[in-house]
Amino acid sequence: MGKAVVSTTVGCEGLDVRHGEHLLVADDTDSFAREIVRILSDPGLARELGAAGRALAVREYSWSRSGARLEELLQRVTGTRTAPSASGVSRVGG
Repeated sequence: MGKAVVSTTVGCEGLDVRHGEHLLVADDTDSFAREIVRILSDPGLARELGAAGRALAVREYSWSRSGARLEELLQRVTGTRTAPSASGVSRVGG
């Protein structure tokens, strides 16, 4: 949704995000509150983080990208290639 995010280290684990570029990371209550106030006090920072986070999500975590990664994994596991179906959607093992 293009909104600035504050997360804990555990909350963004496994995501290819960087503190200060895509979101702000804080692991204790004081620093978490401080980072929220920072975003609320700096609309430019909030816009930048929101835009960068959204761009990353669209590029790396969209349904189409996730589906393509799953398809690649299935191909490796099964040793098969995909064949386009009549609808243009690939099928494993075709």
